[in-house]
Amino acid sequence: MKIGYVPYSTDLSHPADRRRLHFWASASQQSIETLDYSEVDILVLSSAANYAKFIKNSKSFIILDLVDGYIGENPSPMKDLLRNVLRTWGGGSSLRWITYTRHLRYACKNADRIIVASPEQRLQILKYCSDVHVILDSHSELEGSFDQNVIKKVNGSLFWEGLPYTFKHFSIVADQIDQILSEGGGKLEILSRNSFRRWGGIAGRQTLSKNVSKLFPNSKAFINIHEWEIEKLIDFASRSEIGIIPINAKDKFAMLKPENKLLSNWVLGIPTLVSRTPAYERVLLSAGLGICLVDDDDWYQKIQLLHSNVQLRNEIMIKAERYLAANHSRELLLEKWERALNVKKK
Repeated sequence: MKIGYVPYSTDLSHPADRRRLHFWASASQQSIETLDYSEVDILVLSSAANYAKFIKNSKSFIILDLVDGYIGENPSPMKDLLRNVLRTWGGGSSLRWITYTRHLRYACKNADRIIVASPEQRLQILKYCSDVHVILDSHSELEGSFDQNVIKKVNGSLFWEGLPYTFKHFSIVADQIDQILSEGGGKLEILSRNSFRRWGGIAGRQTLSKNVSKLFPNSKAFINIHEWEIEKLIDFASRSEIGIIPINAKDKFAMLKPENKLLSNWVLGIPTLVSRTPAYERVLLSAGLGICLVDDDDWYQKIQLLHSNVQLRNEIMIKAERYLAANHSRELLLEKWERALNVKKK
């Protein structure tokens, strides 16, 4: 079977390329076609693709790889319209759809199969398609960092990594973290990009350093922003004590995010505190780590608790390692991709 893929990045370096289909292709020594789709048996469309264009013009078995929760967000009409304009500008939609949700619903109804990143997302997609697979990102690029990180924590530093436009979620915890850092509670190490475009990665240029200065007036001197590189990610994770992932519960799109970032932190060996989203709550309760779920008003207390208790941090990582081995091994991910790509020729 010949597999085609419409990627986020031409060199497959984007996280949603290299941690998903490209991970399977590399591990399985399979080739994927990213330029000429005329003779492929299966065509996998990332969220960067113009879905309708490929669905209407391709005779291949169409699989959508939807890593985000757009279909369950229910955005305002204006936000939905502007999102479609930006997507059209970037080549991922058409103005004829008016809103991006209309385009996405059409794609879900007409695709042959859909891959999502969480059970919560699957429930939303099942309204439109009956053949839905759940596959998380691979974190194999971080493998080998776990053992070395367990013994290298220094200075009580906090750790966050992610796309810069998601840093907005720190607004719900800024006062508490500002207090911790200004009281001498270590540093906050940020792995991201300093310069970014706020709206869909296409428009609205901002800098992360400016946002940090606004949110953390008393402790900005204790916050370091590092340009994202995998070597830096592993290095600064090894120097940090606690990972933090705040999510604003009012952001419906973010509330449908899968548990990828939490699992990534665990692979890096960092005990991590997270906001109470459906995916994080499902994983942490299953792992016996409900203590790592944090309500908006409790970040100061929970961070100080982990800062002061080495035994608790070690116990968290023991349970995290067990969860990863049972639920998120490389072998399990490869099996899921094999099932998702197992189709009969049309």
